Amino acid sequence: MLSMDDLHSRLEAELDRLEELVVEVRHDGVEAAKAEGAYKSEYSKARLTIKATSLSKLTVGELEAEADEQTEELRLRYLITQNALTTTREALRAETTKVDALRSLLASYRSASG
Repeated sequence: MLSMDDLHSRLEAELDRLEELVVEVRHDGVEAAKAEGAYKSEYSKARLTIKATSLSKLTVGELEAEADEQTEELRLRYLITQNALTTTREALRAETTKVDALRSLLASYRSASG
């Protein structure tokens, strides 16, 4: 069984990790926003260019397929950064749960001993 000092030490370590994850979420959010902006901008430009230069009328599906092909690398980067942000957010939620559990445990210790 963990002592109260052990629990305090673990809580401090988890709080430090929580702070690190907040910084990571902020960073990943900025990267995801930049990737999304770049992808959507280039995708829109590609659609307009394809539509303007096409010799025949394209269906919406054909237009989207061509634009997707031209922006596939940016789309991949966008999806990867979105996934990184989601993963970091999930880690932050898990870490918050750990901190809450340790706080509850410490409160129980205090009420039992006092």
